[in-house]
Amino acid sequence: MKISKLDMVLAFLVVLNFFDLIFTIFMFENHWIVEANPLMNILLCFSPLSFASAKLALCYTGVYILHKYREMPSSLYAAYFVVAAYIGVLFRHAYIFIVV
Repeated sequence: MKISKLDMVLAFLVVLNFFDLIFTIFMFENHWIVEANPLMNILLCFSPLSFASAKLALCYTGVYILHKYREMPSSLYAAYFVVAAYIGVLFRHAYIFIVV
């Protein structure tokens, strides 16, 4: 079975999403950050579990859609874009962790 480039990028996206989830909850609970997304901030203030559930559900829904339309070249480009955005977010988390 051959693993496609899109499958590898989507797997990496899931890993990045998980790290973002962990870092966000940790930093929020320690009062280092405020969630930038207003809707997700409401969930995070309500409960880290509700935040985590919504974040994972949104990520897996996006991964499912991109995988479903894997034959379209735009799916790979969209996955690259989201991975680049998550890398930027994780660099921001690293910066905050180092400064605080």
